[in-house]
Amino acid sequence: AADTVRAGREATAFAAGHLAQPFTVITARATAHGRGRVPRFYAFVRTSEGRDLGELLVAAGLARALGVRRGTPEGVHRDEHEQRLRDLELAAALRGAGAWRDSQPETLVERRALLRAELAELDALRLEVLGLDDPDAPVDPNRAPVEALQSLPGIGPTLAARIVAHRPFTDADDLRRVPGIGPATLDAIRDRLVFEERDAP
Repeated sequence: AADTVRAGREATAFAAGHLAQPFTVITARATAHGRGRVPRFYAFVRTSEGRDLGELLVAAGLARALGVRRGTPEGVHRDEHEQRLRDLELAAALRGAGAWRDSQPETLVERRALLRAELAELDALRLEVLGLDDPDAPVDPNRAPVEALQSLPGIGPTLAARIVAHRPFTDADDLRRVPGIGPATLDAIRDRLVFEERDAP
């Protein structure tokens, strides 16, 4: 735990140093994968010298190359971008840079296998709690989190967020007032919708 805190402080100081001069933030209209209920979106940070902050952090051993699913603003395909970050991460690990200096390479295979098992168990539990383990489970648009709403046909992060913003709904047809939900989308999700009685105030 102490090593993790130290690495976090190093990463904070590293980023602050590179962002001391004017920098640029380029947002991308794409969902960034995460385990939280609130959608996350990509943002590319360029230093005053035009360098990518994410790449700098990974190369310094102060960040991991995880969850990359987006091409760069310069047009580099997402797969190539992801592979570059993974190469930078590997190089940092081989040098023992940043947080990697505390790593124990001889335990890597065992630890990564354990991590994958734990993440799979957490994913299964999360889906069960949210009712997403059953792809045909009914969804209450007045109560469901955005992840559950996104299990509906044709409902992505943007529409899910709009549904939450326009609650409450009296019935399925009431969802027509959500921008982006037209007759075709409503027909596709109608059979999956359920409207449970809300508790009286």
